[in-house]
Amino acid sequence: MNKQEVLYHLQKAIQYHRQNKFENAELLYIKILKEITFVFPEVYLGYANTQLKLQKYKKAIKSFKKSLQLKDNLYESYYGIAITYEKLTKYKKSLKFYKKTIFINKNFIPAYNNLGNLYQTLHLYSQAKKIYKKALRVDVNNNILLDNIATLYQNQDKYEKAIVYHKLVLCQKQPSASMYYNYSLALLMNGDLDLGFKYYEYRLQLTDNILRSLSTSSKWEGNCIKGKTLFIFTEQGFGDSIQFIRYISYIKKISQATIVLKCPSVLFPLFQNIKEIDLFIKDSNIPDFDFYLPLMSSSFILKNKMSYIPKQTPYIKIKKTNLPKLHTDSHILKVGLAWRGNQKNSNNKSRSIDLKAFKKLFSLHHCQFYSLQKDYSRKNVLEKYNIIDLSSNFSNFNDTAQYISNLDLVISIDSVIAHLSLALNKPTWVMLSQSSDYRWSQDNQTSTWYPNAIIYKKHIQDKSWKKTIGKIKTDLLAVNS
Repeated sequence: MNKQEVLYHLQKAIQYHRQNKFENAELLYIKILKEITFVFPEVYLGYANTQLKLQKYKKAIKSFKKSLQLKDNLYESYYGIAITYEKLTKYKKSLKFYKKTIFINKNFIPAYNNLGNLYQTLHLYSQAKKIYKKALRVDVNNNILLDNIATLYQNQDKYEKAIVYHKLVLCQKQPSASMYYNYSLALLMNGDLDLGFKYYEYRLQLTDNILRSLSTSSKWEGNCIKGKTLFIFTEQGFGDSIQFIRYISYIKKISQATIVLKCPSVLFPLFQNIKEIDLFIKDSNIPDFDFYLPLMSSSFILKNKMSYIPKQTPYIKIKKTNLPKLHTDSHILKVGLAWRGNQKNSNNKSRSIDLKAFKKLFSLHHCQFYSLQKDYSRKNVLEKYNIIDLSSNFSNFNDTAQYISNLDLVISIDSVIAHLSLALNKPTWVMLSQSSDYRWSQDNQTSTWYPNAIIYKKHIQDKSWKKTIGKIKTDLLAVNS
C-alpha cells in the first residue's frame, strides 16, 4: 500500500468515524496498519479515537501512546488518553493528561472544559473555577465554557450567578437545546417557575421519545376539549412520573377530555387506581388521539390556569393485594430504607450512599429497618445488619406502595422511593447530596413539591455522609423519646 492509498483509506476511515460507522472505520485502520511499512502518527490517532468510541478503552490508550512515540507533542493524543482514563474512572491519570494537553496547546478549549468538568465531578469546585477562568482568557465567548461555569455555580447553590452566565450563553451564536435546558434548571432552583418551565420544554429535544413522531399542532394547550381524546405519556424516570401524576385530576377537570395514559408497565398497577385516567397504553403503540401532552409539561401548560403547584397528599391510592404482612412489636419503629438510585442516572454517583455508611443507625434497638431496594443482591450484607429485605415481594410499584403504607417512616435518597413515599403522605426523610435538583428547592429543610418532606442535605465537607447520618440518628432517638 503506497502513500496515496494510505491517504485514501485514512480519509475514508475518518469519514466513517464522522458518520458514526465506527466498526467500518476500525476495519480500515486495521487494514492500513497491517499493510503499510511506514507509519505516521495520525493513523494511530484516528485508530485510537475509533477504539475510544467502541469502548475499547485499554486498546485506545495503547494506540494513543503509539502515536505519541511518533510525535511526542501531539496534543490530541494526550487529550484522547485523558478522556479514556476518565471513562475508566481513573481520575488522577485523567487530570494529569488533561493538564498535559493544555501545557502543549494553551488554546485548546475542549481540554479546559473537560478538566473543569472533571473537577466538578470530584466536587473540587475551586480548582474547576480556576481552570474555567484560564479558559476565559483564551475565548471569552465560548458557549460551552460559559455553560460549564453556570453549572459550576449551580452546583454550589449560587443560582443568581449561574443565571448571569446562562444569559451570557444565550447571547452567543446558536445556543444548543441543552444550554436552554440547563438555564431552566437554574431558574427553577431560583424559584422562577414560569420562566423555568418555559425553557424546561427544551428537555424534549435532548432525548429520543415518541414526541418526534407527533405533530406539534396537536399538542394540548390547556383548554377545554370536551369530547376529544387527550393522549398523555410519561417520560424520564419513575420518580418524575410519580411527581407529575398529581396534575392528572386538574388536567381532567380543565380539558374534560377522555384521558389515555402511556406509562411503563411497573407503574401501570399504581396509576390504575387514579380514577381520572380512562385508558392505559402499556406497549409501544401510539393510540388514536386528538391532542397529546408530555406529562412533565403539565406545569408549563397549566401556568395560566393554576398559579400554584398542587401539594395535597396523598394523591395516589393503593390497590390492596395479598402480600406478606410485616410482623413487628408495636413499640418498634418500622423504617424503610433506600440508599441507591438507578445507575443509568447521570447523578447517581453523587446521590447514592454506601449501605455501610448507615451502620450507626442499625444499632438503634427501637428501629427495625426494611430494604426497599429492588436491585440489591448482597443479601448477606442485609442479614449482617438485620435489615429485612422486602424487594423479593415487589413486582410493581403498587406492591412497593403497599409496603410503604405499612411502615412508620421512610428514609431515602433522591429516588423513586422518596417520590412514592411522599405521594402517599408517608413520613419521609430525604437525603440529598449538595448538588440536588429543583424539585427539592433551595431551602435545605423543605420542598416546594412535597411540604411533608423532611430534608437532610449533605454539606460538601461531609464526603462520607457521616455528619448527615449522625443528625438522622439523633432525630431517630428523639422519635423514640
